[in-house]
Amino acid sequence: MQWVPASKVPAPAASATPLPPATVSPPVDPTFAERKRILAGQVLGIGNKFLGTTDPQVREDARRALLEIRDPAAAEPIARILGAGDEEARRLACEALGAIPGDEAVKHLVKFILGEQSDPVYMAAVAALKERPDDHGVRQLLNALNGSTPVMQRAAFALGEIGDLAAGPALVGRLHAPELRVLEAPMAGGGGGSSWDGPGGYMFVGKVVSYISNATPVIADRAVGWDLQIGAIPVGTVLNVDHPRVTINRTIIEIVVRQPVVQGALQKMTGQDFGFDSEAWRKWFARQRYSAVSIQTTP
Repeated sequence: MQWVPASKVPAPAASATPLPPATVSPPVDPTFAERKRILAGQVLGIGNKFLGTTDPQVREDARRALLEIRDPAAAEPIARILGAGDEEARRLACEALGAIPGDEAVKHLVKFILGEQSDPVYMAAVAALKERPDDHGVRQLLNALNGSTPVMQRAAFALGEIGDLAAGPALVGRLHAPELRVLEAPMAGGGGGSSWDGPGGYMFVGKVVSYISNATPVIADRAVGWDLQIGAIPVGTVLNVDHPRVTINRTIIEIVVRQPVVQGALQKMTGQDFGFDSEAWRKWFARQRYSAVSIQTTP
């Protein structure tokens, strides 16, 4: 082996395996921002008309005008403007978002499902997402199953209403929720049967001054005495040496909490009822996948 100039090194042979094509981002619509600005003004006007009157006819006209908007650029203004209104306005926002195509409307509907505190608005968002012809937000809802217990339950219910069997195995995995428990116990004593906890000792540094006080004579027949009080005063410092109490915290994960909302979603989705038997649910979904593959491969 020897060093050679880089200019004399032959070029590597072309690979027989072609490289995968680079991911191409979808083209950006140059008119989207301008359309969004114009539509935001329209939605604000409709929202003010809807919220600023108690006339049923005026509110109905505003509702119809909002539902006629189908431009995906209107999804964010609708969610933002009407989402800040009362319960009826938020329900109208969900209804309008359900008719607007595109991922932006789906994203805002999922936000209503996961964060809305009003049950009527929550159900309106679930119904709107279920009736969409293009995308039901299943992927976003599956991701939400990994959230906190309230968020997981909201997502599970929505998945049950949508009825997409592809979400079934993920729901089965949430039939039982893990519960964290912390066990506190004192640490066992050291060798020789001694304990780490208990009294210790002390150390005195200084001197002790003795004294005699109240020397009162006591006179009686054939006896003379003194009522002496003898004491001692320590002068110095006392250092206490105590044994500390040592506590061990042990975290135990127990899968003991059942999730009725998830069980109800699976029952709604499949028409079956295996209770909280996770293995039975898994076998049922496995049979469904096998049947689907058999139908596709049968000539």
